[in-house]
Amino acid sequence: MKRDAINEKVLKLLARFGSVDIPGLVAEVSRVDASAILQSGVLVDASGKVQLGQVGVMESLLVMALGGKPTVTMPRSIEPVRDALILFLKLNNTDRFGYHPDDRPERWAFRILDQLFLEFAQRNDLSLKDRLVLLHAAQNPLWHAAFSYALKLYLQVVERGEAFIKTTDKPAMAATATAFRTAVEVRRAKIPKLKYGNPLAGFKEITEYAIGQYFDGLDINDAMSQTLVQSQLGTGGDSGQERFKAFLDANRITMDMFPTTAAQLYAQVGASIQFKHTEEEVSNVLYEFAKQTQQQKQMESMFGNFAEAAFPVAAKCSQLMSFKGLEANDAANLLVRWMRESGALDDIRGADRRTRIEAVLDTISKDELSNLMAFRSGRTTSGELGTAVINQYVQGHVKLLTLNAVNQKMQRVQAALTSQMDASEAFVARPGAAILKDMTFGVDEFFRTLRSVFRDIFEAADSTRLTQTRTLDEFRRKYGPLSTVSVMVPRDPKVSSGAWIEQARKELGEVSSYVFEKRLQR
Repeated sequence: MKRDAINEKVLKLLARFGSVDIPGLVAEVSRVDASAILQSGVLVDASGKVQLGQVGVMESLLVMALGGKPTVTMPRSIEPVRDALILFLKLNNTDRFGYHPDDRPERWAFRILDQLFLEFAQRNDLSLKDRLVLLHAAQNPLWHAAFSYALKLYLQVVERGEAFIKTTDKPAMAATATAFRTAVEVRRAKIPKLKYGNPLAGFKEITEYAIGQYFDGLDINDAMSQTLVQSQLGTGGDSGQERFKAFLDANRITMDMFPTTAAQLYAQVGASIQFKHTEEEVSNVLYEFAKQTQQQKQMESMFGNFAEAAFPVAAKCSQLMSFKGLEANDAANLLVRWMRESGALDDIRGADRRTRIEAVLDTISKDELSNLMAFRSGRTTSGELGTAVINQYVQGHVKLLTLNAVNQKMQRVQAALTSQMDASEAFVARPGAAILKDMTFGVDEFFRTLRSVFRDIFEAADSTRLTQTRTLDEFRRKYGPLSTVSVMVPRDPKVSSGAWIEQARKELGEVSSYVFEKRLQR
């Protein structure tokens, strides 16, 4: 059927929807630019996501029109069908993405998909490693299951809305607030008990004591003034006190510069630990949701199969693409089918082993690279991985989900307070003709000590996560970084863990050691 005839039939269908402005739509269709479908608003929704759900619905509509059976469950609501028809009409007005007389529904969808993934790659929205993980999902049943489950989980959570996500994140928020307050109390217990005015006290001790008073509720300006008075900075002579008071008045730290009281500090911490769409916080929310819906065993299975790299790639896909109109299961399976059958991943599909390995090497730390080189050279434990060993690894990962979310929130608190301290210190005047040079030492020492105290607080707050990380590091040193190895050499689910380890070691050994060593020297 010719394009004009198809367009006429689609317009007749759309005319049945009272909400569609047909003349306005025809005018909009005429302006579609095939070279900019990601920028034109044709394939991109208001939030910037590519509307792959509409492409999937339209592919199924075309299959049904040709007498076939759709591969996805058709939407119960009529709106996704209407939107898919509008999208099809817009794309059909271009030579590149129109439905050709010799087309099949899947071939039409693949042309769109190939272009999208080409642009994702050019913009590095999906890195070479990301596309390698997608290729594994398309070719390997184990990775297919991991990716499909991860994407389904993301879509289910997003479907429930931002309020649900924030509610699910509340335990991590509470844990962060508790960790911060506990760390403050631990640090306060170490503060010297030598009070201001004690002739035996050193300047640092007095500064720490004053900062301790700040945590007890004293205004930070009063805490700083106590430490400066202790070193008798510029207070000598007839007008010394007046000059010093004028200095303090002129350099008063305000609430919008730094939390001036402990109450303001805790209020700012509370604001900083609110949910953000970071990988760590989202992963923790997903696990909490999985527990609520009795799906946590599937996530733990993903860790146990060392396929956790599917998780961040699924997150990226959910951020780049909208699957509105499709059920979560259908969306995941449809995307995997498209990845397998289209040319969207041809670049990584045709890449040699070295290119694939380098794509992963570029994303790992030096410690992980050292462990990988030990694995490659046979210096890690071989043989079957027992159930107890895998369970220990899985539980280590599960515990880290919450701890990583807490750490991510704490990093926001630390970044905010550090930048505020830097700005406040820069605001306080430096010595001039009327201020003794000793004043420089007093100001610098106060902020140096303040930074030191907060650094101790944040290190203490992160101690549990670091302990858990060390437990996983011990596993990686003993057996190798198997989750990284799994991306380089995916395990066939029919192959035992011991046989896979030997196969992976052999394949990595066939790549020049220079490829690994040059990255270790960076």
